[in-house]
Amino acid sequence: MLRSMPLLFCLAIACSCTTPSPKHVSALVEQLVSPIGPPGPEITDYTGGKEDIKKLDASLKALFEGYEHPRVAKARAKLVAMGTPIFSELVGHLQDKRYSYSFCSAAWEDYSVGDTVQEIMAEVVGGRFSPCGYKGRQNAHGWNGQPSFGEMLREFGAEQYVQHVRGMTRDQAEKEYVQWYVQKEKGYGFANPQQEEKILAPCLKRLSQL
Repeated sequence: MLRSMPLLFCLAIACSCTTPSPKHVSALVEQLVSPIGPPGPEITDYTGGKEDIKKLDASLKALFEGYEHPRVAKARAKLVAMGTPIFSELVGHLQDKRYSYSFCSAAWEDYSVGDTVQEIMAEVVGGRFSPCGYKGRQNAHGWNGQPSFGEMLREFGAEQYVQHVRGMTRDQAEKEYVQWYVQKEKGYGFANPQQEEKILAPCLKRLSQL
């Protein structure tokens, strides 16, 4: 019996590592709240060129990488690594309006903790899937935007989706998401066979890997 104790101890440690406690998850979500406010005009509207190299570098870094405090980035990465088992805890934070980070695409936008939590869930489920990217495309009936995890979450309902994926592995959740993605694209239809091949090929390739 004594000789088996080290093995039992290791198994207990492994179990505790693969099933994060709600308290630990909540503590990490709290770290998604930025300790600094949104970027000021010296970041978002800097026009001084090389007059101030530090300001120029800070502005360019934020423009290309986003404006995110290291604490927020670190907590985000830890939560993504925990995978689907923490979704039941994350879903309760989707309406958290506290400021988390900022990013510039067409214009600067501020994102809340709730936004970041949804992005974490999306990264877990679809972060390894690389579909054909587009903002909008012509289809057989008009135009459509690209399907997204957020759209699927709204269709399911957040609480219902969390219950649905309870017990699923990351691969299983991703496979179901890619299948949903394919059905959405097929539902929109395609302008021509070439477009259909371009859109569906990455999906079918990813499904073959899962």
